[in-house]
Amino acid sequence: MKTTDRDKMIMLVLPAAAVLLIYFFFLRPKDQTELDKAQKELKSVQAKSPTPLLLQQKTVRLAQLNHDLQASQEQQASLQRKWEELTGTGAEAARRSERIEQLAAMLKQHGLTVIEQGHAEGGKDATLPRELEPISKRFSAGHGPQVWRFRVSGNYASLLAAIGKMSDGESAVIPLGLTMKEANLLTDTREWTLLVWI
Repeated sequence: MKTTDRDKMIMLVLPAAAVLLIYFFFLRPKDQTELDKAQKELKSVQAKSPTPLLLQQKTVRLAQLNHDLQASQEQQASLQRKWEELTGTGAEAARRSERIEQLAAMLKQHGLTVIEQGHAEGGKDATLPRELEPISKRFSAGHGPQVWRFRVSGNYASLLAAIGKMSDGESAVIPLGLTMKEANLLTDTREWTLLVWI
C-alpha cells in the first residue's frame, strides 16, 4: 500500500492533534484551576496591601506622632528642670523659708488669715501620698520638700482661689489635703487646715 501525500499529512497532524486533545480535556482543567487559584491569591494580596495614598497618610501620621512625642519629652524635661530648680538641694532651708513666706503672703492676698503654720511632724498629716514617694526619694534626708500645715480662716471662694493659684505651677507647692473645722452657720467665714508639700 502506497501512502499518499494526504496520508503523510494526516500521520503528521494526527499525533499533534491527539496531544492537543489530551491536553485540553485532561491537563488544561487542572492547570486552569491552579491559575484561577493563583489569580485569587494575587487579588487578595493586592487588596490587603496598602495603596500609595494610604502609605503616604501613615507616613504623615507617624511623623506627626514623632513630633508630638518629641514636644512632650521636651516639655517633661523642662518641667523636670523647673522642679529641680524650685526644690533643688543646697540652701534648701532658706529656700523653703522663702517659699513658706511667699505662700503665707499669697494666702493673705486672697483674703485668708493665717492662724498658725508649721511643719507637720508625725501622724497621718505628715505622710506623703504614694504618688509623691518616688519623687521624695530623689532628695537626701532633710533636703527635699516637706509636709507643712497651715490653719487659716476665710470664706470658701477665697480658699478655692488660693489653692488654684498654688496649682498653677508658679510655685513648688503641692496641696495635699484640706479639712474644715465645724462651722458657725451665721457667717461664711470658716476655719480650714491646709496641708501642702513645700
